[in-house]
Amino acid sequence: MTFLTGGLLLSLTTGLQASDQIVVPNGLENVEGNGNNGFPFNIAGFGVASQRYQQVYGAPDFAALPGPVLITELVFRPDGGLGRRFNQTLTDIQINLSTTSVEPDNLSSTFADNVGADDTIVFDGALSLSSADTGPAQGPRDFDIVIVLETPFLYNPAAGNLLLDVRNYNGGFTTQFDAHNADADAISRASTNQIGDVNSPIATFSNTAGLVTQFTYVPAAIEVIVDIKPGSDRNPVNLKSNSKSKGKSAAAGGVLPVAILTTDDYDALLTDETTVLFGDPELGGAAAPIKSTVEDVDDDGDDDLLLHFSIRELVDSGAIDGDSLILALTGLTLDGLLIEGFDLVTVKP
Repeated sequence: MTFLTGGLLLSLTTGLQASDQIVVPNGLENVEGNGNNGFPFNIAGFGVASQRYQQVYGAPDFAALPGPVLITELVFRPDGGLGRRFNQTLTDIQINLSTTSVEPDNLSSTFADNVGADDTIVFDGALSLSSADTGPAQGPRDFDIVIVLETPFLYNPAAGNLLLDVRNYNGGFTTQFDAHNADADAISRASTNQIGDVNSPIATFSNTAGLVTQFTYVPAAIEVIVDIKPGSDRNPVNLKSNSKSKGKSAAAGGVLPVAILTTDDYDALLTDETTVLFGDPELGGAAAPIKSTVEDVDDDGDDDLLLHFSIRELVDSGAIDGDSLILALTGLTLDGLLIEGFDLVTVKP
């Protein structure tokens, strides 16, 4: 099985399964960390004009994840003693995530040596941060400092540890964040400090501490092979027949057959067809199938799942229009795993 990053299909996929959270280091979800940290989002008060900051999270602390996931948010909390309410915009922030083989407490002072091959910019630009500083008086305070990632990050703990890499180009004041400092735990950090700046290739400060972090995620989806109008190369969809139809049934405006193919990696009959949604991911609308059959649509000897969608329902739900080029299918397996796939269409408006 292969896993998609979800950029194209995320809007449909996230509607099927609610997001969840995990706190790293484990065990600190309801326990105050033993320290506080202003790096990398509260640096002006420390005489730091710009900063590069890296923090590693050990993969074993992600063991509770259901497998590969899409990280959609990074969430922090104010320190229980030194935190405060705030609402600030940091004018120029770049945040990268990557999967790294570097272990906690062993970050290299050369930033590039810590970065994994899947290094991804997940946020770039002005970053608005705020906190109501609510929760028990001495902590832990509520996780309410939220960074919504512009590009969700596909993370598989089986592939290695997680590296947070922040470039703060223009300083700023926020609050002291809750942090934890312990040998042999899941986190450690390396950064520039008063010496060096955001463009320095070398860290001038490191220790075993780090921000207590809550990650919001959704399970990554299994890629399935979708074939619209099996036997057709151009996959034409005629919207005119729908507009002229006077029938009241779902099939009156025409039916669009869509097959989920069985392959060596996926058995189409494991699909829970009651969870399937279909539509143009650029539009955001989606329709459910009105009928399904089991047949070998590609003549390879394996049973496939053939779904039938009402063209009228696709149009009325905003799942297709005259400019649609791609239609995407999402759903769940009978075991609750996410699936997704897509195929090209030629729309006749």
